[in-house]
Amino acid sequence: PGLVAALVRNAQAAPSRVLGLWPQSGQVRALAVDLATLRSTATAVVTAVATWVDARIEVRRCTASSSGVLAAVGDGLSA
Repeated sequence: PGLVAALVRNAQAAPSRVLGLWPQSGQVRALAVDLATLRSTATAVVTAVATWVDARIEVRRCTASSSGVLAAVGDGLSA
């Protein structure tokens, strides 16, 4: 939530802490938000998105390769 707030506004207007509430377990956590935390969180988000994009590209590449191989095999059988 701190990263989203900083992106929507700007880094200077980011909250100084984020509060997490888990009523079912009775836990409350307050986490400090500073520039280093925002940077490390942003880096983790970019890394996760890059991994997801790479996986999607690989799936499409494998699907295209499989389709091409099946089409070539099918063409050879019909001749």
